[in-house]
Amino acid sequence: MSFFGTHRLYDLVTTVVAHEPPVRELLPDAEAQRTLTDDIVATYATGDVIGAWRKFFAQAAIPIPEPMLAQLFGGDRDPGQVTSERFWFAHELRQTTSWVPDPPLLRSIPTRVIIGIGAESAGQFCDRTSRELAAALGVDPVLFPGDHIGFVNDAVTFAARLQEVLDQP
Repeated sequence: MSFFGTHRLYDLVTTVVAHEPPVRELLPDAEAQRTLTDDIVATYATGDVIGAWRKFFAQAAIPIPEPMLAQLFGGDRDPGQVTSERFWFAHELRQTTSWVPDPPLLRSIPTRVIIGIGAESAGQFCDRTSRELAAALGVDPVLFPGDHIGFVNDAVTFAARLQEVLDQP
């Protein structure tokens, strides 16, 4: 018996909204992206925090001005934030981007899978990965307000769009 008893997870979950999943392995240039990710992690491990973030945002195709990088990631920083960041670079970045979904399995289960993309994310890394996953699943991606973190920047508008999407058959 599993944690879910006799139920399979997809018997319990009716809808999944994957908002800009960073599933790099679906990209045509996955090998080059993997190399970039390894370089980002290695840069951070040398202690070059700003350099690692600079490379991360470059890979993500998110323009961040140099003064903003210095303000966000240089100088005195909150120890909790630094600890979380260190863990993310060491244990999460590679693992989250290297996960390979199983499109045939995802197409075969009754769970509705919605691939969400921020309307302001055009051309960015997660826009590309989301579109690849949507194509592999045979679904159209759904646009949400904002960018990769639109749910943070304008939670009310994002929630309204989410409710609208969930109400659609």
